[in-house]
Amino acid sequence: MRKTVQMILVAIAAAMAVSAGGAEGSISGVDILAGRRLSDFICRNAAPETVTETFSLTNGVLTANASHALVLVSHERYDYESFVLSAEVRYESGGFADSGLQFCIEDVAEKSAVRRRMEYQLKTVDIGDGWGLGGIRAARNAGEPYRKPNAAGDVRMPRQTAPAWKSGVWYKVSVRKEGNRFTFFFDGKLVNTFVVDGVTSGRIGFQTKPYPEGRGTVSFRNVRMLQL
Repeated sequence: MRKTVQMILVAIAAAMAVSAGGAEGSISGVDILAGRRLSDFICRNAAPETVTETFSLTNGVLTANASHALVLVSHERYDYESFVLSAEVRYESGGFADSGLQFCIEDVAEKSAVRRRMEYQLKTVDIGDGWGLGGIRAARNAGEPYRKPNAAGDVRMPRQTAPAWKSGVWYKVSVRKEGNRFTFFFDGKLVNTFVVDGVTSGRIGFQTKPYPEGRGTVSFRNVRMLQL
């Protein structure tokens, strides 16, 4: 009986870890940056020196300085229908920065393939925007018309809440995928939710991009994926 009670308590604790704060509770799983080097990731169509000019990975902290427009992608696939992807992010300065946490990335190795992927936009002027790239369709709610894509065929789902942030502070960000519904959280607060059509399972990526407004630096750590 005691053993049964202990097992039930463990199960309840695990469920609370996922559900606390929506998707913002501490989740288990392997930190995909811990113990890794840049060479353990894929950076498509980029020379090694370009990658090292743009990214650094030290003691489990990945820093992207926007020297070039690149996406650093995991070799591992996460073929989950439903999951929580969480990370900590820090803006290293108060200036403009354009970065993103990408997921459900497919066809990394095939140069001629259409790359479908979703992105949690971390650009400082619109943190929490969702982007569906490569022909993904998105709507605010199921049954509503899909949003019109831009000239490149990509769809933007504007954030519903504008989160506050300060440079030099670590914030928790997370993505919860349940079937075709995505929910984004920033610092424990809901910032966006929408449904998509055409997304696939895949890899995790870290996007950075320079703009005329400046090259803001963004760091990531404690990046974890949990299957639901």
